[in-house]
Formats: sequence, structure tokens, C-alpha cells
Amino acid sequence: MASVDELDELIEDWGSRKAALRCEEIIAGLKSLGFDVRSGKTKGHKKYSHPSLPDFYGSSWNCGHGKNQTILPAYIVNIIKVLRKYREDLQSLG
Repeated sequence: MASVDELDELIEDWGSRKAALRCEEIIAGLKSLGFDVRSGKTKGHKKYSHPSLPDFYGSSWNCGHGKNQTILPAYIVNIIKVLRKYREDLQSLG
């Protein structure tokens, strides 16, 4: 799992580059924080959850169509909100 510094760096990096992030970057970052990432029912959709966050039931985003597409900034904003909301819990796990 990522350290406290890595979590803060990831939040800052994604916040500053939210219009240019690619699907694989988000998947790798979430996995480094201990999130489970899986494909949704529809092509391009991804779901994520965290087994150690009992109050977090999961969320999702759309990777678009094609290989490693950029993600709409609104999805990045939502993912960052989740990371900030559960920051203390994620830090205690790290």
C-alpha cells in the first residue's frame, strides 16, 4: 500500500492533471492504495471498492472506448473526493 506522502502526492497530481489522466494511471494509483478495481458490465466502465473501508461501498468511472483513454475530469474529481473523505482511514492502513 502507498504511504501517507504517496497518497497526498497522488491527490495533488491527479487534481492538477485531471484533464489529462489516462485509465491505466487511475487503476494503478487506486490499486497502490489497496482498492480493488474491476471491470463494470459495460465496456470501458470500471468499479472500485476497498475491503478495509467498511463505510465505502464503492464507486465507478468510465474509461471511454479504445485503449487507455483519457478520463473525463468529472470522474477524477469524484475519485479525489473519495480519497480525501477516507484519507485518515487510508493513512492508518498504510
